[in-house]
Amino acid sequence: MANYKDLLLNTRYLIIEFEGDNILLVEPIMITNECCLILIHDDVESIVWKRQSDEILEIIEEFTAAQSNEYDEMFEEDEDIESEEFDD
Repeated sequence: MANYKDLLLNTRYLIIEFEGDNILLVEPIMITNECCLILIHDDVESIVWKRQSDEILEIIEEFTAAQSNEYDEMFEEDEDIESEEFDD
């Protein structure tokens, strides 16, 4: 079984944390001696601390740079539309 210590900083992963969970897109954004700060990309992004020893049921895949860019581009359009709505 994988642990959070197996994830690389500033790399996005599709994971299943626990049996029966939905797939999560996660990204470690800070690592300390014992923990890592995880950005969870979901409807609303959230940030949580996890122990490096906390288990992950499955790391499904690691995003490539191209996949990360593609993901960012999909949501940049949404942000542009929202900011235009507030500019009026």
